[in-house]
Amino acid sequence: MKSGRVFARFKMSERFDSEQLVLRHFGLVRAVAARVRANLPRHIEVDDLVQDGMFGLIDAARRYDPHRGVRFPDYAKHRI
Repeated sequence: MKSGRVFARFKMSERFDSEQLVLRHFGLVRAVAARVRANLPRHIEVDDLVQDGMFGLIDAARRYDPHRGVRFPDYAKHRI
């Protein structure tokens, strides 16, 4: 039973860490969306790009492994 609680606590802290990554790097999504928007047709809104970028940021936060030696913003840019 004790190992089950330890694993549950680990999963909770992992989820908290990924939520913090997403919240702290929202500005990165806005910056990438603004940069990409400059090369797209006018009918595509920045808010739509931000929404899609947030899905990529959430995916990056779930898959990120800090032990690989890559900073999170560098890793996330490719998924945004």
